[in-house]
Amino acid sequence: MGVELIHLPNQNGKVDLLKLLQYLTTVHQANEVHVEAGSKLNGSLIRENCVDELLIYLAPKLLGQGLSITNLGPLFDIPEGPDWEWLEQKVIGPDLRLRLVKLLN
Repeated sequence: MGVELIHLPNQNGKVDLLKLLQYLTTVHQANEVHVEAGSKLNGSLIRENCVDELLIYLAPKLLGQGLSITNLGPLFDIPEGPDWEWLEQKVIGPDLRLRLVKLLN
């Protein structure tokens, strides 16, 4: 059916995200992977240094409390967070697309 299952656990029994990306680049020659995810996977990908670019879409709607885009945990000082640089801000219909790239530290 065109499905391939691989087993790449980390020490916590979850997916080893860095090994997964290495697998995709070596076995399937992928040079770019797009992920649309919730706050847990987004936070894990950023924490594991698997993200070098962010695309964030904003719609001009207020829908209650809203949800976080990452679960990076509490940051108590601005320098603790990863540094990103704006690459592009584009209006698409009524929405706004923000494109950011991670700065090398």
